[in-house]
Amino acid sequence: MYLRLESMTSVQSTNVLSFSTSLPGCIEVSLMQPLDTVKTRFQVQSTTTVSKSDHAYYNGVLDCMRKMYKSEGLLSFWKGILPPILAETPKRAWKVGREWRVTILTILTILTILTILTIGLVKLQIC
Repeated sequence: MYLRLESMTSVQSTNVLSFSTSLPGCIEVSLMQPLDTVKTRFQVQSTTTVSKSDHAYYNGVLDCMRKMYKSEGLLSFWKGILPPILAETPKRAWKVGREWRVTILTILTILTILTILTIGLVKLQIC
């Protein structure tokens, strides 16, 4: 079933368009975050003095991924995902949505929902 924007009220169509224009930003960040996390670990490694015998020393990308997975689990690849989502989601929505006159209020509503969901996921991981 397809949504027909013509049959919706202006508020409903704005909400649908806001969500659909911000979704690509979330997907992009979710897919690229593991590589960004690995890149950040390499940058930190090069600025600190880590001996080669230390567990935190990485010999390559695959070695870094293997050590992260073994020591911290699968969710370690998405550590620190909240700031990129909060930056990228409204940026994508604004770029695409301005053509459809998407309101800032709707974008902020989506950001609030994403923030609440992310905080919930972080709390689940901590507990």
